[in-house]
Amino acid sequence: GYVNRDDLTAAAFLDDPFAEGGRMYRTGDLVRLNDELDLEFIGRVDHQVKVRGYRVELSEIELAVRSLEYVRDVVIEARTPEGGTLRLVAFYTADGDADIRADLERLLPDYMVPAVFVRLDRLPLDRNGKVDRRRLSGIEIAAGGTGGGAGGD
Repeated sequence: GYVNRDDLTAAAFLDDPFAEGGRMYRTGDLVRLNDELDLEFIGRVDHQVKVRGYRVELSEIELAVRSLEYVRDVVIEARTPEGGTLRLVAFYTADGDADIRADLERLLPDYMVPAVFVRLDRLPLDRNGKVDRRRLSGIEIAAGGTGGGAGGD
């Protein structure tokens, strides 16, 4: 799909700093070079994950959750517990009580409905007022449960 499409090529490829005149494909994967000179996968830069074989943009799920009138804010994370399989976790703030899982099951395909829901008083924010994802990643999630309510900053 990139042949004779300079605009698409420019968006998807960048100059290869290791090979003169070479090009590198922009995958969206975040990696680092370790001490053994192997590339080590860290994560994605665009919050795209693969759930049961489907490519999913976490922001797509966040948009669906935010469409629920009682939800104030939400952040979706993909977590893989040690020895486990990837599961989606929804950290959210809401007014009143509602069955968020049931509401999402009517809006989204089953593979996009988070496995765990964690209701917070507020999402943790950094100094710039953006959601502090590092602090969210520090919140422990019960192995099989739906998570619990916890305060945030």
